[in-house]
Amino acid sequence: MHRTLLGLTALAGLLVSPAALAQADGCGPSNPNAVRGEIVGLKDRTGRLLVELFAPTDDGFLKGDTRSQEHPSALRRLWITPPATGPVTVCLAAPSAGRYALLVTHDRDGTPKFSVGKDGLALPGTTRLGRHRPQLVETLINVDAAGRPLTLRMQYLKGLAGFAPASDQ
Repeated sequence: MHRTLLGLTALAGLLVSPAALAQADGCGPSNPNAVRGEIVGLKDRTGRLLVELFAPTDDGFLKGDTRSQEHPSALRRLWITPPATGPVTVCLAAPSAGRYALLVTHDRDGTPKFSVGKDGLALPGTTRLGRHRPQLVETLINVDAAGRPLTLRMQYLKGLAGFAPASDQ
């Protein structure tokens, strides 16, 4: 009987959706200092999403290996496989309360390099990227015990106009 319960518990752990795992990554009620939100405007549900939290300085923001989609300077990083349907929620534990930069990328094609024509990205707020690289000031958020949820709207390349949310395409 005890073995059966252990086996069922292990099987249940395998059945947890990626979105649920993303929410469980150090983000329980015992950790009020977390980035919580919903990623909206996905072009499709292929590939993976990368959520990265940076120190709020130009020194580390988007610096590092330009060949890789991951930035070594990120304080926290979370990969999410989008669920086939339903909302894409994220919860990423911050080191402490304070100001951080947040960036989400949608790796649609599975390559380790950001593909401008295929992949997308999201910033907090309503800034439309257009043809410029994300600036630190556009990605800043405050993490505190209030835990206000964010809406992170994905943007994809829209011809010569540059990056725009799917609703603007």
